[in-house]
Amino acid sequence: MKNTSYLFFALLMVFSSCSSIKVISDTDESADFTTYKTFGFMPWSNSSKTLVNGVNRELIREAIKFEMENRGYEFVEGESDLSVNAMIILERESAVASYNDYYGNHPYGYTYYGVGFGYSATSYEVYDVWKGTLIIDVFDAKQKKLIWQGSAIGKVNEGIEDRKDNIDYVMKFIYKKYPLKPRKK
Repeated sequence: MKNTSYLFFALLMVFSSCSSIKVISDTDESADFTTYKTFGFMPWSNSSKTLVNGVNRELIREAIKFEMENRGYEFVEGESDLSVNAMIILERESAVASYNDYYGNHPYGYTYYGVGFGYSATSYEVYDVWKGTLIIDVFDAKQKKLIWQGSAIGKVNEGIEDRKDNIDYVMKFIYKKYPLKPRKK
């Protein structure tokens, strides 16, 4: 069985292709995002800790910190206006691939009976696919109320190269839906 921490990083590799990532966000329309000045992080959940090692949890937090600071918020330890939480979910699904040999064992469909009277054979392969979700929650810390959630969902592929760049890319993609636009490009 594959290491789940490895699978999370593979998840980030698939997000480097816009066609394979789905971003969803939800905003509390009553929240005025310009009134918040500071943000901090909530502790990692136990389930997310098992999926992401310490080094990569730090890379995720740094990417979130960059996006939040780029929107005018100041990071503080301890009490803050906003609390940010990151969560990872992995799901295994079964997929089926079929392969059809339209000509059977006869080249170009030629058989004893003439052109096009060959037979076809179809074979099937069932395999597991990992679907991963990265969720970012932003809470009003004083009211303990969720005011924004952004998530990226995609199929997990093999490979873990360029981890930091991919984490930054996914975070930028998620934060495109944040109510405040970035100050810097």
